[in-house]
Amino acid sequence: MTESLMLPQGEAMPQAALELESENAHASRLKTEPKPDHAANTTLSAHTYRQLGELSRLSESQHIRTAREDARLRDATSIVEFDESSTTPASFAQNQVTSDDVLNILEPPVQRSPLVRACDFPGPMCLTHLALAHILTPLGEGTYYLSRFNDTIELRARVVREIIPFGSIASGMLAAWIWLGGAFPDHIDIARDNHYRSILFGRDVRVTTRQIHSSFLVDFSHFLTTTPLRTVCDLACSEDTRASPAHISAVISQLIMEFRITEHECLELLRSNTRQPRYTRGMNLILRVFAAIQRETLAHATRAESTASQSALDEATAEAKEFSHDSLTLA
Repeated sequence: MTESLMLPQGEAMPQAALELESENAHASRLKTEPKPDHAANTTLSAHTYRQLGELSRLSESQHIRTAREDARLRDATSIVEFDESSTTPASFAQNQVTSDDVLNILEPPVQRSPLVRACDFPGPMCLTHLALAHILTPLGEGTYYLSRFNDTIELRARVVREIIPFGSIASGMLAAWIWLGGAFPDHIDIARDNHYRSILFGRDVRVTTRQIHSSFLVDFSHFLTTTPLRTVCDLACSEDTRASPAHISAVISQLIMEFRITEHECLELLRSNTRQPRYTRGMNLILRVFAAIQRETLAHATRAESTASQSALDEATAEAKEFSHDSLTLA
């Protein structure tokens, strides 16, 4: 302990003594106060620097990703930019541009979806060229699907799986498009347990709540659609038979011929669902379609037989002429 200066009572303390007393008191406080934890400050500072380093690396990574995306878009633009004269599918095809060329730039093949959005491309002129070249097919509301996904049944099923609500079954004209291809239907027909009142890609969604036995369903990677046989019967009893009977009849006939569906199978399935709406109209349509197919098959067989007979007659006539020519030569 520092000793204090003692003075007689009533006598003032000199200035030097006051300064000495103040220094002693300050030294005493320094001894009693705890020393600052420089290690903690050092740890906090290192942690802060690590956070700043991570933020810097994240910012740099984001900058690199943005630069790569910009480069992809520039490459895509350079692929699809042509003169104003090259606006026809033929002139576009001459440049040998495929959907893989464009989509490999915009998105890795592993993560690719059959659907693409207008926002994925530089501008409307790019989309126009791709649509004219039949690389993209417009679906609606700024969404397209790759035209090459229209080549096989499995690829078309992938497109539908991306479109319809989860837990729905593709039926009607949508199922017919999966099995046959062609132009995408104007309506989206699905079967599900509850109603779905909405519009998908600018198309009305028509929902049926009928239960479908598992034997009439096909699973495409956790996505269900009706079999060709069930699709034929659903189309025959659909409300489209009144609005466009010729088109529905043509689709039914194509399904029957493509998948070798018999008249007995269709009638048996319809008779097992007599409570189905428009049941009678569906039975009559099925009978008319099979009658038309039989007439066409008979006419085709007759034409083939006539063609064979005519070929045989022509061959016999040619042989007779050749024989007569040889006889005259010998004579």
